[in-house]
Amino acid sequence: MPRPKQTSDDEILETGARLMSELGPGGLTFQSLAHQAGVSPATLVQRFGTKDAMIVSIAKHAGKGFVQTFAKLNSDIKNPLQRLVAFGDVFAALMGTPATFANNLAFFQLDLINPELNAMTRESYHDFRALLEATVREAIEQELLKDADSCSLATLLHATYQGSLMNWAIYQQDSATEYMRTNVKLLLEQYSL
Repeated sequence: MPRPKQTSDDEILETGARLMSELGPGGLTFQSLAHQAGVSPATLVQRFGTKDAMIVSIAKHAGKGFVQTFAKLNSDIKNPLQRLVAFGDVFAALMGTPATFANNLAFFQLDLINPELNAMTRESYHDFRALLEATVREAIEQELLKDADSCSLATLLHATYQGSLMNWAIYQQDSATEYMRTNVKLLLEQYSL
């Protein structure tokens, strides 16, 4: 009879997601994750097989966390404009420092070349864009924004979230959250009634 797991897969994956941001792809190893999660490297090999499989599992876990975070924002924040700003806060909070942003950007490179990660990233982007579009439509219906093409405005918002992070990492002005909020609010002001 196998021994019960002392550390759950979710605990390991949560630690892995944190280490992805802290260490980048070169620093995330079975050894580094095992040390932080309080398990042996052999345990990780047994559970995940390869480093690539471990990274895919971590990415899936992190993606589920995003879905839950955005769902919670949708239920907690009734004003759609405040929700659009809060969506940006989520992205900014993940970055913390320019070094963390660089590590996440390095993992994004893997998203572009690994077919399984790429499919997950495309699906995640598609789902997020649908959420943005629905939130923009809601703001238009509540007459908080001008009547506009919700798909185009969702595209601009998504580009603003991503571009704001890149610019913040380069200019290193204010906090990531402040920088993000300034840019998102500037865009939304152009469409406000």
